[in-house]
Amino acid sequence: MYKKIFLILIVVLLISTPIYAETLNWQPVNYSSPDLIKESGLTVEEFNDLTQAEWVDLFNDKEKVNFAFSATDSEGNDITNSINPNLSINVEGLNNNQTVQFTPIGTENNSNLNYDTQTKINNTILEYSKVIYVDINGGNDLIGNGSKEQPFKTLDKAISVVSANNNEAIYLENGNYTVQNSLSLFSKNEVHYFGNKSTITVQNAVGIDRDISNISFYQMVLQPGNSFGESRALFDLNLNYNEHNISFKFINSVFQDPFNVLPKGTRHNSYIIGDSSRNMEHNYNVLFANSISLDNPIMTVWADKLEGGYQPNVTIKNSATTETSIDSPNNEIGNYGHDILIKENNAESVTFNSNYNITSGNFFGVGIYEGEFAW
Repeated sequence: MYKKIFLILIVVLLISTPIYAETLNWQPVNYSSPDLIKESGLTVEEFNDLTQAEWVDLFNDKEKVNFAFSATDSEGNDITNSINPNLSINVEGLNNNQTVQFTPIGTENNSNLNYDTQTKINNTILEYSKVIYVDINGGNDLIGNGSKEQPFKTLDKAISVVSANNNEAIYLENGNYTVQNSLSLFSKNEVHYFGNKSTITVQNAVGIDRDISNISFYQMVLQPGNSFGESRALFDLNLNYNEHNISFKFINSVFQDPFNVLPKGTRHNSYIIGDSSRNMEHNYNVLFANSISLDNPIMTVWADKLEGGYQPNVTIKNSATTETSIDSPNNEIGNYGHDILIKENNAESVTFNSNYNITSGNFFGVGIYEGEFAW
């Protein structure tokens, strides 16, 4: 039945508007009864997977059934708002007096939506202009709007709608998420990510060659995927000899490589690699606090223009690693030295259990279970 509705809708769209929808995603939702899914006793996934008979039975006492849709043209551009929303067609299996209304996503449930403007971790409240929620288990990218009540399902969707340079936050309910590539998380400045102990898997390696301003991560587990590709690091700020301003922080976060796709123990390799030229003056303002790295250092940074006394402003504190050095695999000498400006109260060459607890030695205030944003 779904396929039939899809084909009929495309025909109606072509008749009613000259804009051609190359792909059209849709899903049943009844805006006049926002608690329909809850009343059905189904999860969002079960609701989405209803058979034709089950779907008809669920809606057979409704006079009108609404569908949310999004549309793209042949070049992948979003043309949802250009499609005529005033479409009504009969659907086989429903009562003769029922119609189906196709409505652009968000036109009815976003107009007066008030987003949260703060999030709380332990006893700390952080203020933002907007908090967008994502729930891999209970969210929906099609009918969700990013509110706490109607979260998105994927992190990629949240990143696509979050506003840059507007002090907005993305809050992940606990779960396992993916992003398309290394650049995704750094593609919009002044965005703040709250992981709620979630895991983010980066699918593909992409070098990052841009200014990065005020991006922060809290309570995250970050890792490359098993098809990550050849790369020296999870996030490679190689920068291609272009000067950039770099400002970000990782708080109570974990860096790991479960699929063993990153190089280990070789020159410069780490989870985050800084610039590759001592002839450039990159402006770093980077913080790692109460974080841990497994099988690789957290970050390697070249000392830019050592002869001029310039050093990158990178701070690692209250953090731990399995490696002998938390900031570089090989402490080189001479003008190519690796310099982390501040290293404070870190633990190196330690072991962890599966829950990331330090199992070798006692280190006060170190690791993800310590600090203001402790797990």
